[in-house]
Amino acid sequence: MRWLVVGAGFVGVELASSLVGLGLGVRVTLLEPFGRPLRALGGTVPDVVAAAARRAGVELRMGIGVRGFRAEGARVAGVESADGSVLPAEVAVVAIGMVPATGWLVGSGLALPGGRVHCDERLFARTAEAPGAAGALGEVGVTGAAGGIDPRIVVAGDVARCDAVRSADGPVALEHWSNAAAQGESAARNLLAGPAAAGSYAHVPSFWTSAFGLRIKSVGLPGTGDRVVVEEGEPGSEKLVEAHYRAGRLIGAVSVNLGKRLAGYARRLQEERGAAEAAGVSGGAPGRGSDEVPAWGGAAG
Repeated sequence: MRWLVVGAGFVGVELASSLVGLGLGVRVTLLEPFGRPLRALGGTVPDVVAAAARRAGVELRMGIGVRGFRAEGARVAGVESADGSVLPAEVAVVAIGMVPATGWLVGSGLALPGGRVHCDERLFARTAEAPGAAGALGEVGVTGAAGGIDPRIVVAGDVARCDAVRSADGPVALEHWSNAAAQGESAARNLLAGPAAAGSYAHVPSFWTSAFGLRIKSVGLPGTGDRVVVEEGEPGSEKLVEAHYRAGRLIGAVSVNLGKRLAGYARRLQEERGAAEAAGVSGGAPGRGSDEVPAWGGAAG
């Protein structure tokens, strides 16, 4: 049977890996419009994943978009790529991300950048600058600039765009279950405490995934910096640790088959956050006091 998976993010890569690992003779094609599998990780790790996928028998079609689908009767027969070629498939899976189900909040007065709910560092929902400024979902860059907060509403999980989790471009939405769990705990605590006594959300973003025999883990916000350094192993090898920096500050780290090494990077991220807060600088990867890397979140969320 021929399967075609559109999208080589975490879900697409995990699905392709599981399919070829079943030993049932399934032929898998993985198509990624933006060039590399797991490209969000940056550095050389996406290339390591691509090489492992090919060795496992997956056909990679990188840098090619999708124009449409071909059908025979009620069943899919292939995928038409943007270059005009048709890739045969008996099963096609589209794994290109999700759209937050926040349409019911349009007109509520909350700030909804990109369809997510903007919240402050304590996870209280931010209000739009003017009633109804949230705009219509589905438009690029929609939402009204954020104004104050609504102390009755806290936000957690995939839907949250939190001021405490920031890259150089602003707040970042995370779709890992460890983040959702940690935000849920913090949101509930802060809602009960009220804004005056609430504390900032303090959790080191983290995830793990297994694919094609590789165990990949990360902490912080890799892929959002300006410099990547291989600090253990060799570039492109299946045992390595890459650290990601922005303006000289550590902002994240990724490991392949060396996950235990990341505990030290998690501590460094905590220290970086503390130093930034002491200097009055906002942004960077948030951390929480702990001697251990936070509980790993599944890559698919």
